[in-house]
Amino acid sequence: STQSHGDRQEKKMQQRKGKYERVATEEHEDGEIRAQDDRIAERERRKKIWVERLNWMSVKAHALFWVVAASIVIYYTNFFRVIWEHPNVNYVFFRLGLMGLGINIAIVFYLSIYLPYIAHVDEEWDIYCPRVIPIATVVGISNSICFSVALWPVWGWVTLIILAVLFMGLMMTAHFLPSGFLGTVLISAIFFGASYTVHIIPHEGLWHKT
Repeated sequence: STQSHGDRQEKKMQQRKGKYERVATEEHEDGEIRAQDDRIAERERRKKIWVERLNWMSVKAHALFWVVAASIVIYYTNFFRVIWEHPNVNYVFFRLGLMGLGINIAIVFYLSIYLPYIAHVDEEWDIYCPRVIPIATVVGISNSICFSVALWPVWGWVTLIILAVLFMGLMMTAHFLPSGFLGTVLISAIFFGASYTVHIIPHEGLWHKT
């Protein structure tokens, strides 16, 4: 009887020991799984950071390419001297293009300066003034046509390339400027300041027809 009781006690102890070992093993396995998940999450986080950095560098490099290309075009063609002084410029279409350009500049100042900083409008543009963007788009397309017709007698089909490069260069300049009011002012200053390159470039243009 005493031996039988002892066997039962030993059996119970072994059962308890087995349960403790299973629990410890399960906890150890759970810990390894959590550690592995943490390592995977850390690798994914680092991968995401590098992808974001590479995307940022790609965008900046792309923007820099267009800015440099526009600068080369301005220097090589002496663009602003030619458009004001070349006798073959069609000034009827040129003035129409300038009028449209003035409208688009006014729209830009209205959207980026007047609405947020003067009128204190917080609504999205397409909600507060849904017609402005379509108007700016139509005017922009009309500007491109007018300037292309006006300058075609000067550069021929190359006019299309020149205008496209200058447009992309101006747009991509925004990648290197602060956002908001200051950025709008700076990009406008760059746009108008580029016209003063006529006093810096030492030639009258190397590409236009004589």
